[in-house]
Amino acid sequence: MAGTTVNNVVDAADETCGAVLTVAGITEQRAHAAAVRVLEEARMGEQELVDFTRTWLNGPPGTLERLGAMIDLQARGQRRVLEMGQAFFQGAAEYRRDVREAMRRAVTANRTAARASVEAARERVHLMRERRLRTAMPTPPTKAITVPVTARAGINGEH
Repeated sequence: MAGTTVNNVVDAADETCGAVLTVAGITEQRAHAAAVRVLEEARMGEQELVDFTRTWLNGPPGTLERLGAMIDLQARGQRRVLEMGQAFFQGAAEYRRDVREAMRRAVTANRTAARASVEAARERVHLMRERRLRTAMPTPPTKAITVPVTARAGINGEH
């Protein structure tokens, strides 16, 4: 049983470490994806600002065209912010599910290890109790054999 207990405890530690590493990997992937998304959006915003500036400088001098370009730029920026927010919230929900699953794995593994450890401890206590009882029991006394006197004389050849 001790070998099984050790294996269960080591397996639980392995599963727990695996769950923690899974969470770390998921976290790194999500952070990378978020950083890439922010950079892409920043590039798109920069390009839209360049396009707006060209429209402003090269367009007709009318105020309405320039105002329309400015409103369009503002609307696209707001739409991107809303889309990013939505993507981040969806990502957070997925991340929460992934972390919950990893933590469930770790808890299950630790529960298995705890049960195995308790069972091993019980078995060890039982064995120790049995040993103590065996060593504490007095050995039965040996009974001295008494030979009657008349029989002794016959043994030594005396009569």
